[in-house]
Amino acid sequence: MIYKMRNEMSSKELNNLIEYLKGNNIIIVEVGSYAGESASVFAKSKRVKEIWCVDPWLPGWDDNAKASSSDYVEVEKAFDCVMKKYPNKIKKFKGTVQDFYDKHKTLKPDFVYIDAVHTYDACKKDIETSLKWKSLKWIGGHDYSKKWPGVMKIVDEKFKKPNKVFKETSWVINLKKR
Repeated sequence: MIYKMRNEMSSKELNNLIEYLKGNNIIIVEVGSYAGESASVFAKSKRVKEIWCVDPWLPGWDDNAKASSSDYVEVEKAFDCVMKKYPNKIKKFKGTVQDFYDKHKTLKPDFVYIDAVHTYDACKKDIETSLKWKSLKWIGGHDYSKKWPGVMKIVDEKFKKPNKVFKETSWVINLKKR
């Protein structure tokens, strides 16, 4: 089974997030892409140049997330279908953000969007790895809410509070204003 992760309001809020970032030709690294719903929203924006989608596409990553028990062969096929709709914008990397960083240290992303494992330790590792790219202007993610206390705790520890939290719980930090 593949779980729908985004509804109309959620997609609208992701568009609001892109507008909040300002600028054009934005390069995004999305950590945790599942079936590609958010990547599709990002890809539709004329302000986004490319999205690197990083995910191992493996089940069992979080006992608290229903999607963790999905049929990941089907989830990855669904992602691949989304990717084919945006061949010049969406790029796929199968692995962790650390694996991706090790192979793409010279990439100059503007924004990293984290929506992978929602535990404190996993989110901390994703944030710390992402911050190695000195080109980053923004870092953000999904699920800054009491439902996911690990996400809130590490974001607050690392950055005090997000600059902005959107209605569907995406958060963003402007790294150039810190």
